[in-house]
Amino acid sequence: MIRLYAAYNLSDPLVYDMAIWTFVGVLFLYVTEVFVYKNSRLREAAFPHVTAGMCFVWMMLQRDWYLSQ
Repeated sequence: MIRLYAAYNLSDPLVYDMAIWTFVGVLFLYVTEVFVYKNSRLREAAFPHVTAGMCFVWMMLQRDWYLSQ
């Protein structure tokens, strides 16, 4: 719900930052599952790693543009 709300309110800095933190949370979850707890293999968690990582990088790079509108 946070990401959906952020998609429609990109110019709100608080909501934008909350959306960024959801991607950080997903990355933390899957990194710990693969490398700390070893409950899943990297192959199984590759899609969430790539998706959350790319979204996080994109949102950080585009933050100034979206929040300046």
